[in-house]
Amino acid sequence: MQVRWVVIVSVGILIAVGLGAVGAIFMLEEPQRKKASVKLEKKENVQGGKGGSSVGSKGSKTETKRDKRESSRDRERKVAGTIPKPNATKPPNIRLRRQEFEENEVVVANPRDGFASRVATLGFFIIEETRLENLNITLVRLTVPTGMTPPEATQLLLREFPGLITDVNTVYDQLAGPAVKTHSFARWAIGWPPSRPGCGKGVKLGMIDSPVDTKHPALKGQKVTFKWFHNKERKPGNANHGTAVAAMMVGKPSEDGFGGILTEAQLFAANMFEVNDRGKTIGNAMGLLKSLDWLSTQKPHAINLSVAGNNNKVIQLAFKKARELKLVMIAARG
Repeated sequence: MQVRWVVIVSVGILIAVGLGAVGAIFMLEEPQRKKASVKLEKKENVQGGKGGSSVGSKGSKTETKRDKRESSRDRERKVAGTIPKPNATKPPNIRLRRQEFEENEVVVANPRDGFASRVATLGFFIIEETRLENLNITLVRLTVPTGMTPPEATQLLLREFPGLITDVNTVYDQLAGPAVKTHSFARWAIGWPPSRPGCGKGVKLGMIDSPVDTKHPALKGQKVTFKWFHNKERKPGNANHGTAVAAMMVGKPSEDGFGGILTEAQLFAANMFEVNDRGKTIGNAMGLLKSLDWLSTQKPHAINLSVAGNNNKVIQLAFKKARELKLVMIAARG
């Protein structure tokens, strides 16, 4: 992580220096351009004084001089790079808004008796009902009424069921990670010495991420238990990010002595990421909650979550239950 920040700071300095240098060049050239422009205008004014500038037969001369001045300024602007080259095409700088929640879906925690029949009359349809035994949460996923957005649907549910814990089915992104390599240098990155026999023995770790390739050279033979918690109607996300994180946590020592942080720890890894209908890899609240419930039964010493997304009331409840079970959850940031 230290190395990562050093690289980021270094790149930032290089960009700053680069921009400063460009700015300095234009600052040095600006007086010269102004000086040349003033001389040119003075010369044209003198010529205009001799020839006159009255409207009529001499008007065309005035227009010709104005055209010359504009052409001269255009040449200066081209030097400064403010006029695009002919036929130059530049795509518009469009930033697509990230998907914040699953379309047409909301989630509810611990609904009351008679909930199913009442929401049906409101236009909701129950897609899935799951019992998270260890977290003591009954989880319900519903489609929203036709013509209603998920945020609007949650407001309707709250009006009909005051005090109900409900929210949109929040979408989560993976936090960027390194490419997977055979040898992990995580210990070196945080300043730890090479791994020694017995490092991490007896420790249980959990992680909620993308799939983990347990046959990868860095993980083959390590104590890794992996389970799927994505929507089975969708394809799972690729294993690049999850495998990289797992290798940093418990990857076997390499030939030079470095390896994962705790090479002999036991890792329980859960996948919550899947490919949606748009072809984008995402996670959602349902996958996160199911993963957390399974991990809570394994009693890990710490759980790593490499996910990024908005706040969610149902997940807040699950995290509260997890803390009551003495679980330590560590969320990546950045």
